[in-house]
Amino acid sequence: MAARPPGALTARPDVDRRRQVDEVAAEFAERWRGCPPIRVVDTPRDLPFPAPPDVEAAYRRGEAFLVASALDGERAAAVIAHEVVGHHGVRATLGAAWRSFLASTLAGSRQDPHLKATRQRIEAIYVADGGTVALPPMRLADEIAATIAERSIDPSTGRMAVARPIHKQAAAVAGHVAREVLLLDRPVDVNELEGVVLLAERQLRVGGRFFGWRRRWGRWYAGLMAHKFDPNARPMSLAESEDLLRGAKDQELWRENLFGTGLLVVLIGVPLLFIWALIEYFSSLGQFLRWLLH
Repeated sequence: MAARPPGALTARPDVDRRRQVDEVAAEFAERWRGCPPIRVVDTPRDLPFPAPPDVEAAYRRGEAFLVASALDGERAAAVIAHEVVGHHGVRATLGAAWRSFLASTLAGSRQDPHLKATRQRIEAIYVADGGTVALPPMRLADEIAATIAERSIDPSTGRMAVARPIHKQAAAVAGHVAREVLLLDRPVDVNELEGVVLLAERQLRVGGRFFGWRRRWGRWYAGLMAHKFDPNARPMSLAESEDLLRGAKDQELWRENLFGTGLLVVLIGVPLLFIWALIEYFSSLGQFLRWLLH
């Protein structure tokens, strides 16, 4: 959930502002194949759930909500990055590893100076009566990731603007492998978090899973293996049918012969290889013993 700065609240949006927000939301929905629904409402009271009066946007149950009375075109792009990339995209990209990533992000916010400063600003926004932070730890880590996503976009162009993007995406992959494959306790730093944000935005654009390669591979393989049916082709004759069956039978016999030949080679070759290894071993051992004794 993104909150607007103090003093930026307006009663209801004017027509131009609402049109700007609608256009920005439609542009991102068209650009990102994996974009969740983006709903634009006039004021916080129009949201389908309770929200504070200074809210700019929110993400709830797979949908992003924008409050037009608090936004203009550039700010709308930033909060869309916050809600869609930071909350929705990171979760979809990491899948089952999302919660462990948030725990590592929370640990990193105690060590990395950039994440620590981001955490302090978020805690100042969500401070409750008595000076306590009104966010559970996982929600706090989720807001840290969403805030980094918000800062990683250029609002004037709507494109991700992160320095050394390849280096940071590599850091994201390395951190994921360290935690999920090698089972190492490794906190997240700001470079890795920005890399995860970049990968999440890329997955939103490409769609599918595994950065879109599963979908592309599936389409290519399906097109390659599909039988090209021609409705105007003449029916197969009896002779052609017999030739087709004969060819299938010959191919099956060839596979059986190939399997038999391969099995014979393995049964003969493996013992011979073992005998050769023994001869070489004892021959070398004998030469070594003769050299040692003389």
